Amino acid sequence: MPALTARLVHHPIIGCCDATLRGIGMTGFANNPLSGLLFTTAAFTVSPWLALAVGVGGLAATLSALVLGIARDDIRAGLYGYNGALVGGGFAIFLSTNWSLVVVGYIVCGAALSTVLMAALMHLMANHWGLPPVALPFNILVIGLLLAAQSMKDGPLSASTPGVEEVVALPYDADVDTRFTTAVSHGIGQVLFAPHLAAAALVLTGIVLCCWQNAVLAVLGSATATLTAIAVGVDPMQISLGLFGLNGFLTCVALGGVFVSRPSLGSALFGIIGAAAAAVSAIALNRVAAEFGLPGSLTLAYCGVTALLVGARVVAPRISGVAHTGKPVPAQAIPADVPASAPALASGIERRD
Repeated sequence: MPALTARLVHHPIIGCCDATLRGIGMTGFANNPLSGLLFTTAAFTVSPWLALAVGVGGLAATLSALVLGIARDDIRAGLYGYNGALVGGGFAIFLSTNWSLVVVGYIVCGAALSTVLMAALMHLMANHWGLPPVALPFNILVIGLLLAAQSMKDGPLSASTPGVEEVVALPYDADVDTRFTTAVSHGIGQVLFAPHLAAAALVLTGIVLCCWQNAVLAVLGSATATLTAIAVGVDPMQISLGLFGLNGFLTCVALGGVFVSRPSLGSALFGIIGAAAAAVSAIALNRVAAEFGLPGSLTLAYCGVTALLVGARVVAPRISGVAHTGKPVPAQAIPADVPASAPALASGIERRD
């Protein structure tokens, strides 16, 4: 069976599909093609258009990495596909909620550019500083597009780009439920721009296929960030959209289960602390984003807090009992049969089989 799997993966078409689905799964740290399929289905709960955009973005980013000659092990691990998938979803949400060939063109170009940005950030951040670039390419490209659109008076981009008020309401139901459990589930589903209970269930199932502990951390992170936002008095409507929970979910999984050599209760606690910090950071960054006419700060809080706290481990290795080991390989970032030399996402982490 392993030999058959290896032959299938090295088939040009099957291998590309495998890497693309892994990239989609890696939006939630789930390196498994079946997880990627479940994540795409989560996007489908919002609309077929969103699912298509996510798939096109992931595929375009993966193909771009192949064309650029990036290490095949890294490509197969989905490390260059997940930002492309996020760019595809972000463009579909912010540029047009309906089918649009023009937006598909933007998605292909944006996803390809995300690969170049990821390669540059990997060289600068991971290889030189030992810090994870995670979803920075996605944030740079989508926020950059929204800022550029403000100065475009004519053309398809300006015509399809909604204002701040419309963007905030774009992906959500009219009858937003402000209950705590709903906000937590929305935070998990928002990893694929799908604030629905069904989407959250699909995302958690995809994560469980790779690591059940990370699924627990995802719920704890979303809950912690949601509670933090409630405690500081954020508008319940904003909390219910799940964007605070999203930043908490990603930060908690990253710090508690991925960028560690050995997950433990200490690393889980560190992840929970990071989730609370991400919620506070998101509140501040959203205020800055509003000054520039943006609908929000996306996952910049997750990117910033994760990089800072991973960096803190370099000089303070006793933080959560995890030492910096020199090789930037996250625990669940690569499949079991990919060599441990893949530099990938982050922060001096040993590989675990």
